[in-house]
Amino acid sequence: VAHSGLTVLLVYMIQDGTLTTVGYGLLQSTGSLPSLFIPFIVGALLDSYGYWRLTITFLAITFIGQLIFSVSVCLGGNAFPGAVLGQFIFGAGSCCVMVAQRSIIGVRNSDCNAFATGLYVAIACVAKFLGKGLMAPLAEWSGSYRIAVFAPSLLCGLSLLLGIYTACAERSQKRNRRLARAAVARMSNGSGGGGGRGGGGGGGMDLCNEATPLLSGG
Repeated sequence: VAHSGLTVLLVYMIQDGTLTTVGYGLLQSTGSLPSLFIPFIVGALLDSYGYWRLTITFLAITFIGQLIFSVSVCLGGNAFPGAVLGQFIFGAGSCCVMVAQRSIIGVRNSDCNAFATGLYVAIACVAKFLGKGLMAPLAEWSGSYRIAVFAPSLLCGLSLLLGIYTACAERSQKRNRRLARAAVARMSNGSGGGGGRGGGGGGGMDLCNEATPLLSGG
């Protein structure tokens, strides 16, 4: 949503003279620049350190970059270097999030990988549609694109909170599963020990039965 809405907001910036066409191209290309080299690094990091911890870090980077960009746009043309920096950080974070999402799909959905990938692409297309279709009406409704530019930052912040919640929920679920397995193992061990003790008692009764004829015979 944030990247798609940027295309609409930059049109407003060109109209009021805040941004030139060269600046427009620079902002667009800066957001895509990290995609040229970061995916290789991110893939190696995900294989080494796992998914959720790094995914939350990437979401935080995306949020920070978008927030820097939004504040820079709100301040005006003098903060153009800040907007470029924000776009670079946002592009790096969003690229990392994309790699992490596709990796999670491949690892967690081996039985329905194609369906999960199609669902991921469909959600991404819906986000692009909302970003391009709602940003201009939001700018007109709020009275200024400098206010509407904070909407993508809000969405990035919500994505970060949702990622944290999902990671905590999955960690809690894994902990509950470990506790359940440990409880089942303890119950199994307890049942086995009881059976052993019962078997020992049965053995004693057999010895007594064998000794009884000897005593009666004597």
